[in-house]
Amino acid sequence: MHCLRDDAFGTWDFHVSSDVNTVDLFQTNEVCTHKRPNHIQIVNKDHQWSFAKEDVWRVQLQDGYKALASQCSDGKCEGGSVGGTWSTVYDQAMRVELDNGMRFLANFRYNVKQSLSEDPLRDGAGPFEGLKTGDYDSFDSKCDETMIGMVQTVHGSGSLK
Repeated sequence: MHCLRDDAFGTWDFHVSSDVNTVDLFQTNEVCTHKRPNHIQIVNKDHQWSFAKEDVWRVQLQDGYKALASQCSDGKCEGGSVGGTWSTVYDQAMRVELDNGMRFLANFRYNVKQSLSEDPLRDGAGPFEGLKTGDYDSFDSKCDETMIGMVQTVHGSGSLK
């Protein structure tokens, strides 16, 4: 779980579910890691996330922390580009803020090393009971992919949707 700024350069597709969920940011059990705050997410290494209804934003992360994004449909990105900025969050996540008010937040993907488990769903929780987020030798980082993240819409002076 260690990705550097240079690992994030390039083109990313953010798949945004059409479903809107309201979370109470003051209730940490609603905010992160599928209602398990500060716990490791365990998924099979070949798992692919998808949404029934989604919008796709193709975002180019450029030098100087600049971003350029286009909304895509059926693999084609149409219309004008939207500018913005981006940054890494420590060495574990990325944040992209577009000039249209959209903010994307996502943790870089990581997989448990096969020496711990070849199939986490089959093996159950046993191999992971003592695992902590700081156990870097137990994970392989995938700095060209992310886990499920969240999208926020910034409305005016700091309010969020």
